[in-house]
Amino acid sequence: MSRHKLSDSDINDFIDNVTTKKQRTNGLLTVDDVASIGVNASQLADAISRIIEFPTRDEIIRLKNTNIEKRILYLLQSPEVALGLELKDNYDQGKLDVFERILHYNWKEGLDTINDSKMIKFFQECEYYLPDLPPIEDEELKTQVESNEGLDNLSHLGEQVYESIISTYLYQRFPRENIKEISRYTSNYKVLSRWGRLYDLLRDERTPPREVFLAYIGAIVSKFPTDENAIRDIEKVIYVLVEPILMQFEPEVTIKGQASSELSNQIYDLEIVNAYETTHASPLYVVQIYVAGTILIGTGVGRSPIEAENLAATRALLNPKHLEKAKKFAEEHAKKAAFSPEIEHSTFSAQPQPQPQPQAGYTQPQPQAGYTQPQPQSQYNGQSSYQASYQAPYQGSYQAPPPPQPQPQQQCNQQYSYNNNQYSYGQNFPTPQPSAASNPAALPVSHTYQDDPYNSALVHQPQAQSASSVYPQEFINQEYQAQLQREQDDVIQVPDVTDESTVEMSAKARLNEHLNKSRLPVAEYKTDKLNNSDVQVTCSIGAIPIVKATFANKKKAGQICAQYILDHWGMIYDVWLKKKERNGF
Repeated sequence: MSRHKLSDSDINDFIDNVTTKKQRTNGLLTVDDVASIGVNASQLADAISRIIEFPTRDEIIRLKNTNIEKRILYLLQSPEVALGLELKDNYDQGKLDVFERILHYNWKEGLDTINDSKMIKFFQECEYYLPDLPPIEDEELKTQVESNEGLDNLSHLGEQVYESIISTYLYQRFPRENIKEISRYTSNYKVLSRWGRLYDLLRDERTPPREVFLAYIGAIVSKFPTDENAIRDIEKVIYVLVEPILMQFEPEVTIKGQASSELSNQIYDLEIVNAYETTHASPLYVVQIYVAGTILIGTGVGRSPIEAENLAATRALLNPKHLEKAKKFAEEHAKKAAFSPEIEHSTFSAQPQPQPQPQAGYTQPQPQAGYTQPQPQSQYNGQSSYQASYQAPYQGSYQAPPPPQPQPQQQCNQQYSYNNNQYSYGQNFPTPQPSAASNPAALPVSHTYQDDPYNSALVHQPQAQSASSVYPQEFINQEYQAQLQREQDDVIQVPDVTDESTVEMSAKARLNEHLNKSRLPVAEYKTDKLNNSDVQVTCSIGAIPIVKATFANKKKAGQICAQYILDHWGMIYDVWLKKKERNGF
């Protein structure tokens, strides 16, 4: 094989060619030229979006046989239109995969953050709607996410979970809207990337922030078998994160002052959830209303929990079709619960039963003299009648504990268990000292075992089961304000907390979960500024002030109130019943 020898002229031509190309490339790397790349790509994506909406060639032929303008017939003969129709036909036949890739990219990335009003509003508000992310329990996955390495699988899993949660949520919240258009915002890569940066998840700038955020979700839900609690935890976070977007798609409505009460009269199995308190200087409240704890029928954001609740109820009432479906679901849910073979209804005698012994190291609280445990009213010849509903949490080999039995009158020295969490006196705060004047009246109490995978939690409720008693709807007026002022004298003052590290920032959320499961109104918090450094936060349940705490930070003061209620739930619940009866709620 002969080798061709390069002459000096060939070498000079090669050098000149390389030099010319390099100079031309450098000349194109100006700010304007690079910016034009993005403009041209955006125009290409928009052009493809329009081309695929063109009528087909057959439809064009049929169009020619009708009476149309001569100018349209002339334009149909142009080679550019012919090219567009050819591209349309090829796309319909599945021959242009590149169109799919460009359209998918445009759908995820193509929203204009400069001119799109909804995106502008989102970027202005998203930092105030930032709930705490659930922790990643698997240490290996936690390290993997924190290092931003090898996130492909976790990111893919997280994206699928996120899209599933969003699709279901949008369908429930916007049953009459085009949720495909809404999801273009909620699933946009710029939005997901913004959350990744706000949560400070990025460690390697070469990794897209959205991938780290989605990988975090994937790490939360990656347990096998699937942990439903983990999915519910991430659902609550996502519902709040997308609120700055979704509130822009809600139609403007005039809030009905009695909407919540009107709604509760139509559907009895309502669950009102105070989902989030924003971090604005003047916080906003996100309230959601569910039917049977499953179907979302209304969401509202307001300057107070009551305003947000009435807005959510107003929107629910303005959607009668969706509301009717929710009613039917509630009725079916109630029938299934009433006729379920797992539920037993029986009457027990007043014979005392042995109480479970507290764990080692537990010290029973000793209230002051004069404080007694509330006793059931006598109904049958001096014997108390208890009605209990008991649902076994497992089938098969699991041995469920016996239903609760009524106890003779005794000192209040029992341990309370709620939501599978044991709240005993003296966890983070000193034991309360109730006076004889605050002793609750004896009321009939029904003991209901909630369905819990590990432990049946005993929940105390008044026997009345009407909608107004389970979810009382109080509205602020002059008489109500005067009543609140009178109640201030009976509000329990939480002892000062000197160690700030002992304040649990999840206490408010845990308290609301506990109250929801106990079918009690969610807690509300009112802030009063005492001086330049301290604020006083009063926590109310069902508009009844219960405890108040003083602290430098109002958010932590609210958490202190919530933690105190959880730690002393037995006493707090008795005091709440006393006030509720006295006020006629």
